[in-house]
Amino acid sequence: MSAYIAPLPQQLRDQVVTAYKNHEGGYQALGERFGVATATVRNWVRQARHNGDETLLAVTLGNQVPKTKIDEKGRVFLHLVIEQAPEITILDLVAAYKEAFGIEIAEETMRR
Repeated sequence: MSAYIAPLPQQLRDQVVTAYKNHEGGYQALGERFGVATATVRNWVRQARHNGDETLLAVTLGNQVPKTKIDEKGRVFLHLVIEQAPEITILDLVAAYKEAFGIEIAEETMRR
């Protein structure tokens, strides 16, 4: 029989994310402080960032406006490549983008 683990309270999540936004520590330090796993802190911050928390985007980038390595011209290029070769892998897309634009893109970024 498996035990049911209830989700942690939203208030705790909010406190952890707020502490991160206020530069009160990194993932590990905040995890220790609030009694949650480092991965949990990372996931909560990632979720808040993904949900459009502009403050977190700024914290992550040192208070700079987030910029993408793939601009509109790059997106058009990628759409054309995928249209011509729908079976292309992420690694091949990364290589094609680097060859075309001279910019190396991480696999994770390319997956977006």
